[in-house]
Amino acid sequence: MIQKHTLIKSTVILTTAGMLSRIIGFFYRIFLSRAIGAEGIGIYQLIFPIHALLLALSVSGIQTAISRFCAAKKFQSTWLFAGLAVALPLSVLFTSFTYAYADFIAVRIFLNKDCSRFIQILAITVPFCTFHNCVNGYYLGKKQAGLPAFSQLFEQFARIGAVYLYTVYCTQNERPVSVLCAVYGNLAGETASCLICI
Repeated sequence: MIQKHTLIKSTVILTTAGMLSRIIGFFYRIFLSRAIGAEGIGIYQLIFPIHALLLALSVSGIQTAISRFCAAKKFQSTWLFAGLAVALPLSVLFTSFTYAYADFIAVRIFLNKDCSRFIQILAITVPFCTFHNCVNGYYLGKKQAGLPAFSQLFEQFARIGAVYLYTVYCTQNERPVSVLCAVYGNLAGETASCLICI
């Protein structure tokens, strides 16, 4: 009975946080499309799969393993540290490689040299996101959905806040608002969620 109650409570918390995050994200994308335009959104969508690929290589299976082993209620913190010991070096390795070869990726794969700087900034977010995902896996394995839900919402608010401040700064200084706005917003969101998890 207690397990059913915990499962229902965790499900409600995660579902609510997920829905709120999606609703906030919907309005964020409207704001972002007006700020950086259709071309900017297109470039951002073009480079974002690099971020997803780096995360998949760094942490996707490890997060699931941490969650599963922690659910067994044996050596829970040990599984978290073991997962971090594998995932964080992998994320730093893939980040360093992507950062160093951003020009090559931009020119040879995306056929757009301007993407190089955006790829480098997105690559920097990977270790933060890796840490965040491992900690989320740990808490989900312990059936404590509060921190993963809160960090998800906090990440969204940090991202939107950073993009808004960047847009205001550019407007006041009569500078064009570019794709950097969205990329820096992503960096701010991932850094904020990592700090919450720490």
